[in-house]
Amino acid sequence: MGKYPNESLRPAKVRTRNEGAYVSFRSPKDVSKIKVWKVYRSTTYDYKSKPSELIEGTGDFNNLFIFTLDDSATMFVDRKVEPKTSYCYYVFAVDTKGNYHFPSYCVGKVIEDGLPMIDGGEPTFSSEPKPLESTGDYSVSSSERKKLMKLLKQKTDSSEKLDWVESVLNALEARDEQGYWIAVKMGLMEPEAFLMFVDSTDDLVINCETLVHELTHVGSTIQYVIRDKHLRIPDGGVGYIYLVDDHAIGCSLPRSVFYREEILKLLNDRDDFDSEYLGHSGKQDFQSVLNELNAYCRGLRTTLRLIDQVSSDSPSITHRLLKFMFYTQMYLRIARQKNPEDYKLIAQSKPLLLILQKIWDNCEYLVEEASRYELGRDELYDVVNSRKNLSELTKLYELAGLELHGSKPIKDIGKLPEARGLAIVAPR
Repeated sequence: MGKYPNESLRPAKVRTRNEGAYVSFRSPKDVSKIKVWKVYRSTTYDYKSKPSELIEGTGDFNNLFIFTLDDSATMFVDRKVEPKTSYCYYVFAVDTKGNYHFPSYCVGKVIEDGLPMIDGGEPTFSSEPKPLESTGDYSVSSSERKKLMKLLKQKTDSSEKLDWVESVLNALEARDEQGYWIAVKMGLMEPEAFLMFVDSTDDLVINCETLVHELTHVGSTIQYVIRDKHLRIPDGGVGYIYLVDDHAIGCSLPRSVFYREEILKLLNDRDDFDSEYLGHSGKQDFQSVLNELNAYCRGLRTTLRLIDQVSSDSPSITHRLLKFMFYTQMYLRIARQKNPEDYKLIAQSKPLLLILQKIWDNCEYLVEEASRYELGRDELYDVVNSRKNLSELTKLYELAGLELHGSKPIKDIGKLPEARGLAIVAPR
């Protein structure tokens, strides 16, 4: 580790409602002999900014030690706090040589958000983000990581950018096996695209999510993964590729279907997100809706794996994914009511519907996972989860005579008789 703290990592943020709040810090994994530990408190995200205070102690970390904002409960007494005020805490261990060390990627973890202590009893600890259910092979060798870094160094001579690349890759490797797999595999194929979406001015979590989201798009378009010969595209037809779980899945349609801009006409309250995706870039068909749905699904997974690094006052982490779940439902409604030929074409493509099922199943799973961490449910959740809107999916499946297979692993889906014409290739 360097001499000074790495400012790119996020602190814990605690909102005090009354007089007590629990904050925990885990021991650093990269240092054995600790001389002192230091905690900087600030009302900003920059530990150098004022007002900032230093809380300092000597000796080793406990495996998991606590200090509270209630001076009656512990020997680690914090400074005076103001109700309904947010404070950032940066914790560092300082070794015998004077080097700063971080507790892995968990700089500070909020255990209870500003809740008063009860009779000085022991707090109930929430665990670190647990591994999300994951089916597939997401192994990445150290040689692949080294090869990627070598390629990136050939594309840029910015040491600052390359250092940030390492920070992003380290975060993904430590927490998000799927995101790390996407970053390395797709980065090896398209290093320029990788560098385009790595930005040291971004928050670490946001940049990890953005990189995974955008490289999912890359993996869903490049011909390195699936080629036309695999897709068996008919004359005049169009081929679609989706990077889902640990494989690229491809299917084809005889022709394109109507543009997603038609969805905009159904929306009474439009926001900038609607205008961007359905207006400015609205001249794209159903494939693009599923493509974005899948990319936002991947991005949410990455955010959930780094959830303890997300600010407590951050906006809904599920909103953008819920937007595209809603767009999917609205597209199918428009197809059913106003574009029957396109609707029939979609219903006849069972491989495409299997892809839709799989992506949708992943989305529902992650939205439910996110509900464990969100401070409040996103207003779009009830809209997407309404019987009326969910029926657009079931009506399509019933018309196609297709049972639900979304929970199956990709390899098993590929073995279904309905998957004839579905190209499944594992990125190498």
